[in-house]
Formats: sequence, structure tokens, C-alpha cells
Amino acid sequence: MYRFIVILFTLTTTTFAQTLVEGDISGVWNMEGSPYIVTDSVCVPDEDTLFIEPGVEVRFRRLNNPIMFNVLGCLI
Repeated sequence: MYRFIVILFTLTTTTFAQTLVEGDISGVWNMEGSPYIVTDSVCVPDEDTLFIEPGVEVRFRRLNNPIMFNVLGCLI
């Protein structure tokens, strides 16, 4: 019984990680926050950098308006 509870807890805590993003963005997008869900237009400001690590999933959730992904700084 104890093993079942531990496995169930592990599965439920790891399957619902997600990060909602919009507006000015920078920093590092890593697997811990994946998937990153872009809910509105985003921009990497001038002189800022957004690093997207390998394996990170980025999704775009579009309701009615198009989503803009502007990079004025650096996208790596």
C-alpha cells in the first residue's frame, strides 16, 4: 500500500508543470517550467536575452488575436 501512494504522488506532481507567459520576457526557460505557454504577445526587450534550453516545449495559445513574438534583444 505504501509503495502505491508514493508512486501516485510522484506521478501527480510531475505531470502538471507549466508556465504561462506574456509581455516582456528574458532569462532562462528550462525543463522545470516546461511547457511554456505563450498566452499573449511577448517581447525580448533590447539588450535582454532569452535562453531556451534544449528539450523545452513552447506552446502558443491563441484565442481570438494573433500572437506576436518580438525579439529586439537576443534569443538563444
